[in-house]
Amino acid sequence: MSESLVLLIGVWLLCLLLTVRFLARLTAERDDAWREPSSSIYTGEGRARALLREMLSDEEFGQLVECGYLEVASPSRPQRVYRIPSLAGRVRVYDRGREVVELCLQPTEPLPDSDLVLMHKLMILANEGEYLAKANHFAPGTLSVTMRRI
Repeated sequence: MSESLVLLIGVWLLCLLLTVRFLARLTAERDDAWREPSSSIYTGEGRARALLREMLSDEEFGQLVECGYLEVASPSRPQRVYRIPSLAGRVRVYDRGREVVELCLQPTEPLPDSDLVLMHKLMILANEGEYLAKANHFAPGTLSVTMRRI
């Protein structure tokens, strides 16, 4: 009985170790995908990443890679910053360093993540008022509670 229990525990530990290793590899591959340019310019994300790299300054691109987001200063409010995530998600708005709202704005057709980053940046800089009017507003950290426009 004790030999079968030891064997069972050994198999369980082996499965646990393999699961942890698999999850660690997935996380590393996801992180490396943003750090390294795509191996093929023929993929949608590869072309989008190349365009994003061309459109951002070295500092902006570095921030996107290292922090996982791009901060865009508001053209109309000096103390406001928009934090655009590198992967699809809500844009966080900070006023005087405090998060005040999360914005959700999606195109009607699916786009690569790099194109979404560029879309948000260009819309904010081109017409911040229209961007805010089109976006859905959420309280910071909530899943679906809509807020009034800011």
